Amino acid sequence: MTRRRDVLAAAAVLIVLAVPARSWAQDEAPQPPRIPWELAVGAIVIAPASLGTIDASLLDANGNPVSLFRSRNDTRVGLGLEASLGAPVSPRVDVEFSGGWTRFDVRASIEDDFEDVPDVTLTETLTRFSVEGAVLYRFAGGPRAAWFVRGGAGWLRELSSDAAMADDGLLVNGGVGVKYWMQTNAAGEGRFGIRAEVRVLTRKGGIDIDDRSFRMWPVAAGSAVFRF
Repeated sequence: MTRRRDVLAAAAVLIVLAVPARSWAQDEAPQPPRIPWELAVGAIVIAPASLGTIDASLLDANGNPVSLFRSRNDTRVGLGLEASLGAPVSPRVDVEFSGGWTRFDVRASIEDDFEDVPDVTLTETLTRFSVEGAVLYRFAGGPRAAWFVRGGAGWLRELSSDAAMADDGLLVNGGVGVKYWMQTNAAGEGRFGIRAEVRVLTRKGGIDIDDRSFRMWPVAAGSAVFRF
């Protein structure tokens, strides 16, 4: 009986010692690394670009073309807002998703009218909404500043000012930029910074004047970046 009591007492002591040891081991177990997310909010500027020239004509009684007028078309400077949310997938590569809103004017200059009507310029304001995914690769820099290249693709929708015209399309863009962290934590990780980049935007679809498949615009973007 005494031996049995001793065995039970020893087992109880082992259990009491094992419980805190197990808890300590669990507390010290390595935790998976936390993924730092980055939110960028800023403005974009789209440079003017030509949309080409269209000659309106018809055939006379002999089947010869007769020019009615010529239309020279272009877009004016576009201004907009953009926001993106991204996270790293490797030490140098981030993936991000962004949405944008842009407003710009399309101008058509009507010239060389068949009936000698004075030249006239017509303007229509377009609004563009876009959603895209992108990959960002950091190729140079240090903890505070980093140079990167970025490429993305997505969907867009364009509306005329009176909403009478609307059309969807696809966009692809690529460019180069720099990110600079103005505020860091004790570990030297960025918390707040600025980002600037230049891109070339290629669009297919949307509201267009002719049947040309692709349009290209230079784009400049600047934003504030928050890491959390």
